[in-house]
Amino acid sequence: MRSKLTSKQSAFCRHVTSGSSLSEAYRKSYNASKMKPAMVRREAHRLMNNPNVATTVEKLERETEVVLVEKTIADRKEAWRRSLR
Repeated sequence: MRSKLTSKQSAFCRHVTSGSSLSEAYRKSYNASKMKPAMVRREAHRLMNNPNVATTVEKLERETEVVLVEKTIADRKEAWRRSLR
């Protein structure tokens, strides 16, 4: 089965979910050195309108939230355990 995303699209998704702006994520994922800023913005927004890319970004954001919640719970449990000593 073919992957829904290219390696560059996957990299773009990872950069977006790690906090990069769409334009910054596009520059990090694609060869945009000769592109004008307006073109980078246009292409980044076009890429986010790709249903496979948008779905992947949403999925990665949910996974990141779950990991953050789990880490917060573990940290609070550890703090509680230490307070009982």
